[in-house]
Amino acid sequence: MLKRSRPGLIIILAAVLSLGLICAAVAEVTGVYELQENGNLRRLSVNELKGIGALQFTLYVEEGDFSGSMMGLADLKGNTATYQTGGCKLTITFSGNKALIRNADTQCRDYLKPGVLLDGNYLKKP
Repeated sequence: MLKRSRPGLIIILAAVLSLGLICAAVAEVTGVYELQENGNLRRLSVNELKGIGALQFTLYVEEGDFSGSMMGLADLKGNTATYQTGGCKLTITFSGNKALIRNADTQCRDYLKPGVLLDGNYLKKP
């Protein structure tokens, strides 16, 4: 019996496997993340808008007798979301069950309450 090689089939299988691994590597970012420290609560709710490279978020802060929230639409590239509007800029990086908010400038913090902290590692709620 004559054996025939099928390089085309091997290439297709390799491509499908690679695509599956790439899709599996991109974590699902939609969910609720929380950070509690020093008796203060910060909650980040995220809804990924698949297909347009963006996510909608709400950031809720409870600090002492103050509570407030801000919401926005951030550009999403890979695992990093960037929000910028009217002097307020912040970055959210997703990794596993964590969302790291960093570089939240004074305008973002002052929108909620002067001096409130937004930066930190938020853990995804199950």
